[in-house]
Parts: sequence; C-alpha cells; structure tokens
Amino acid sequence: MDRMSDRHIGPLIGGRRFTRAQYLYVGFAVLCLTGMFLALLLPGFGGVDSNSHSSSSFDEDSGSTENPAPSNLRNLATAEESYLTDHDIYTDYGPELEPEGFRRSSPDIQLYLAADGASGYCLVGSADGSAPWFLYDSAHQGLQPAFDSVAEAQAGCIDPAMPPYTLYP
Repeated sequence: MDRMSDRHIGPLIGGRRFTRAQYLYVGFAVLCLTGMFLALLLPGFGGVDSNSHSSSSFDEDSGSTENPAPSNLRNLATAEESYLTDHDIYTDYGPELEPEGFRRSSPDIQLYLAADGASGYCLVGSADGSAPWFLYDSAHQGLQPAFDSVAEAQAGCIDPAMPPYTLYP
C-alpha cells in the first residue's frame, strides 16, 4: 500500500482524489441544501401552519377570544392614522374611514369616535352595546383596559379638549 491511499479516498476526479475532510464538507453542504429545500417544499414541516396569523386572537385586555371590539378599535385606529396621512386631520365621522380600509367585523359592534383636529383621537367600542367597553386613546399608548360603562370609557380619554363623541352609524 502506498502513502497516497491513506490520505485520499474516493474516485479520481479531474486528476485528483478527494480527502476525507472534503467529503465531509460536501456532505454537510448537501445536507443543508436538502433541509432548506424541504423547508420550502413543506411549509407545515415542524408544526408551523401556513394559515396561521402573526398575532393571536386572544385579547389580553379582556381575557377573551370572543370579544371583537378591541380588534375593531385597533383597525379603526389604523384607518384614522391613514386618514391623517391623506387629509392632515383626524375625523370623527366613521364612514370617512371606510375608504381607508376600515370595516366593522359585525354590525352589532358599537363604536364611538372623537377627534381633536390633528392632535389626537379617542375611540370607544363594545361588542354588543354592553360591558365591557374598550377605549383606544391615541395620546395614551393605544388600547386601555376594559371599562364597565360607555361613560367611563369616554371619560377615560386623556385629552381634556376632546370634542363630544359621535356614534359610528
């Protein structure tokens, strides 16, 4: 046996033989590429559902998965910000926010809006017109904890100059 056979294994390719280390590198690269290909081919691989959403439907404020009011208030707030971008002012008239992408998830949801020009807005909502009521205050880090009545939620708005609320039709 010659010394060359101890250091080099495998077939002669292009006039040279591969070392064991080269075979390990190539094998590792093939394994990594196969894994990436499988991850792309099988999106459900590893317990990840392709239909899952980036945010949970669980509402931290109410402790319920059934109350759609907080989600509607967040969507309404997004539409208010979009409206401000287009018109340089917030609106307290709900139908003006529909072209900005807002749609109520149910006609039973009661929503109240108040806007103070371009300085801020407060939104109050309930799933069915009864407690719990939720307040979204643009000047106070968004969604606030639940309130027992619409009056308490409306009074919870931090801006004392906020005009009266209008009911979303």
